[in-house]
Amino acid sequence: MSVARFLDRAVCKALQSRGSEPRYRVFKNNSLDYVSCRRIPEAWRRGEERSYDQLARLSGKNTFMAINEIAKWDAGLCRNIRRSIQKTRLLDGFCNAWIVDTYTFISSSAGWTPFGAHVDFEHSIIMDVAGEGRTIYTWDVGANIGQLKTDAVSFFGLSFDYHDYMKASRSHVLNPGDIFVIRKMEGHVFHAAGPGMFIGLSCVEGEKRDCKDPYGPELAPSRDAEILGDLQKNAKDKLCWLQSAEILEDKRRIVNASLHFKIDDNTVTIAKDLRKFLLEKSNSSFDSCIDYFLEENIDIKPLLCSCARIGAVYVL
Repeated sequence: MSVARFLDRAVCKALQSRGSEPRYRVFKNNSLDYVSCRRIPEAWRRGEERSYDQLARLSGKNTFMAINEIAKWDAGLCRNIRRSIQKTRLLDGFCNAWIVDTYTFISSSAGWTPFGAHVDFEHSIIMDVAGEGRTIYTWDVGANIGQLKTDAVSFFGLSFDYHDYMKASRSHVLNPGDIFVIRKMEGHVFHAAGPGMFIGLSCVEGEKRDCKDPYGPELAPSRDAEILGDLQKNAKDKLCWLQSAEILEDKRRIVNASLHFKIDDNTVTIAKDLRKFLLEKSNSSFDSCIDYFLEENIDIKPLLCSCARIGAVYVL
């Protein structure tokens, strides 16, 4: 399945969820569209329609939707992003880097970033996914783009007069499959060439952190209600235990950074056996894991699903 399909599926799961509310916003003509923010989740449907086509059908042209923490809604999307980063070695250009957010931005038609030119305090890795592509305009750190304050953390840092400063900018054209990095504090604005969508990864570096895994809990499908189905669809692929995930016997918890779940005394022993099996077996998979524990009359699927949901276990 393509990354676009995984993204469509994650968007659908997020908007159709009623147990956990996604972090999303819908913009129309440079303004937050409260009516669409309320109505779109009720009208959104799962199917073959691309997310940007569905957004256009529901809210018309000049509509943009942003969803933060998007990877948390789909295990397949988490896996696809992880594989893309490893293949392209994107994080190699940073020092002690890890991901703090995964988000998507969807446009129903051509248009500029609805909240203007601005700077971010994290690096942004932009992965164009589907549609008609976009152009990213960037300015040097500290450049005047029409903002009130260069290092503002809120509205003082926005500019809607950026067209007056375009001569000092650099343009970067992205088509589906292209990746571009915007360094922190670089001024930037996007122009979508038409309907489309991209994935953004917010990345920080150089600070002490609790999580040794650069992907962290942001690439753990903690809100995916279909974890078991994903594991079963990839039943013969390599299944791994995250090196930094811990089994805390005294607290009866399995932990991956800020994510954790509680276990009982008996499950502590089973979890330790599971970790040992996945770390030591070069051909470990969902199927081999099931067979191994069935010999001890243990149904390991519930524990595997819980571990996968916090990213302690993942399909390579």
